[in-house]
Amino acid sequence: MTWIDRRAGWLVAALVVVSAGVRFAFAVDAELPWIAPDEFLYALAGESLWEQGTLSVRGLEAPYTSLLTPAIVGAPLALFDVDAGIVAAQAVQSLVMASAAIPVFLWARQLAAPRWALAAAALTLLVPGMAYGGMLMTEAAFYPLTIAALLAGARLLDEPTVVRQGLFFAFVTAACAVRMQALLLVPVLVVAVVLHAVVTRSGRTVRALAPIGAAALVVAILVAAATALTGSASLGERLLGAYQPVLETSTSLAGVIGSIAAHGVGLALLCVVLPLVGTVVLVVEIGRGREHGAAAAYAAIASAFLGLLVLQVGAFAAQNVGYLSQRYLLTAAPVLFVGFAAWLERGAPRPRLVVALTAGLVVGGAVLVPIGDVVPNTGAQDALWTTWLRDLAIDSSQAARAVLVVVAAGVLLVLLVPRAVRPWATTGVVAVALLALSIDATRTVISESEAQQEAMIGSEAPAWLPALGEPAVLLATGDHPSRAIARTFFWNPEIASVVRFEEADVNVPPSPPVVRVNDDGLLRGLDGSVLAAPYVLSPSTVSLAGEIVAQRLDPAAQTPGWRLWRAEQPPRITTRVVGTLPNGDFGPELTAYVPGCRPGALEITFLGKTGDPIGVTVDGIPWGTVEVPSETAASARIPPPPYADGGHTCVFNFATEGYVGTTRIQFVPDGE
Repeated sequence: MTWIDRRAGWLVAALVVVSAGVRFAFAVDAELPWIAPDEFLYALAGESLWEQGTLSVRGLEAPYTSLLTPAIVGAPLALFDVDAGIVAAQAVQSLVMASAAIPVFLWARQLAAPRWALAAAALTLLVPGMAYGGMLMTEAAFYPLTIAALLAGARLLDEPTVVRQGLFFAFVTAACAVRMQALLLVPVLVVAVVLHAVVTRSGRTVRALAPIGAAALVVAILVAAATALTGSASLGERLLGAYQPVLETSTSLAGVIGSIAAHGVGLALLCVVLPLVGTVVLVVEIGRGREHGAAAAYAAIASAFLGLLVLQVGAFAAQNVGYLSQRYLLTAAPVLFVGFAAWLERGAPRPRLVVALTAGLVVGGAVLVPIGDVVPNTGAQDALWTTWLRDLAIDSSQAARAVLVVVAAGVLLVLLVPRAVRPWATTGVVAVALLALSIDATRTVISESEAQQEAMIGSEAPAWLPALGEPAVLLATGDHPSRAIARTFFWNPEIASVVRFEEADVNVPPSPPVVRVNDDGLLRGLDGSVLAAPYVLSPSTVSLAGEIVAQRLDPAAQTPGWRLWRAEQPPRITTRVVGTLPNGDFGPELTAYVPGCRPGALEITFLGKTGDPIGVTVDGIPWGTVEVPSETAASARIPPPPYADGGHTCVFNFATEGYVGTTRIQFVPDGE
């Protein structure tokens, strides 16, 4: 027995602690919450869970997304202020996700010596997806719980006792409480039982699990019948969460098949190819040798899980995301590392036909899969394994594809080294590659989260609203992207609710009510009710009757500023400006809407940029031209039409062939 064999347990514990510490140390440099709406909803729901006992968002109804993740990240947020709570949640999440090394080691230890089981555990902690552990995401808990459930399933196949059945379903239940994707584990077990019977040439496990299988079938039939009889998708939505659309996909069959094939290739990307090759060789050997015990159980449940996971995520991605969904394949990596460890234990055999076919499929997939699917231009959160390729893919998709193919082929060449050194050589290549990918992904997460935070709300402190004593309502007009609204709402608990114009995209909080502006300027819901709110937070492009209590006009932000109004009751909009950049510049057109228009004037200050004249119309009627030479300023007072009597919305339009700056746009009634 080697030193590693004797101290394997302590080494696994050390791996978990060190990994969690390192990931946490880098994670605190990121600006969280970052991924919208996920992180915001989990954090806000968790806060409500601990403070009010409901999965609501500041008392507002929200659809179910997860139970355990809000519970984990919400506890620190309920105990500390927002900044300290996020840091504490990152520490907890990092440790929870790092704990995945424990079931991986225990599983691999049934198939390999401690050194290779430790290697599998270490590789599990090196994947770029471990960056999710430093965020407020479901992946942190889903990663270890799914692997624990699969380990319990493998042990159940090997010895189908009642206790092991209970343990498997306990882990499945816990994983479902994190993310409903874990419902996949039930059909995985069914398929694995069949595969296990084929591999072992024995029906013992099938007979032992027949009662529970029959019960599961009855439940499935009852659920399907209930869904059909109710005539709605509500039950399916509650059961499947975000995966419910898979059952009602409108994507073509060819599109779904292509997406599934792409996600099959994605398995190679997740583990840097070699563990996939090793696992395929292992499973084929186990099947040919009619092996029993832990090896047969692994081959059955790993094959079932990897196959059904690719089908599930591929179908889901075809309908909902349109690219290789790396984060939803994340749990495949540890399963492949366990198989990799068992393959290493057997001396890393290299049967020519199996290796050639597997390698051919991997390289062929790298050639055929659209590079935009592998390297989506949607942000690092969706493609942590390919952040290193993104810039090249933007410049030249063909060059990025060539690099991907060359790298895949180069990694496969390691299989040609002599068998005596092949286990160490392949392990080293995979470990170094995963480490490099993780470093790049972590750097990208930090830089992107910082850049997005500044672009959405500026460089100043995100929490800026003063204590009010009464709740404020945020008015979303469509001037801010949903991510800016999510950040403003999250960081400022003084905002109790959100209302939105129909064109505004808002997902935090979910499904806020729609309001419309009447010609008198009052904000009314779709049912005709008038908005009642003592304080209204509006974009800087909107003015209300009342007093400005606070404002945030951060020049670093790439979105309009905010103004907090102590509004006259009921709240009434006096001016809305459309067409300006966040700094007030416009071109070729700017429009100012003045509800409840009455005698007075629209006062506007122009800053000359290109020096082009500005044509002005009021309600489509030409008013005149304003000349603003370059690098000068000019003010204008444009009166409303004579028929403005307070029950009409005046539309002031400014058009130029160049671009012009503005600093003040405000309608001032006569006598004010």
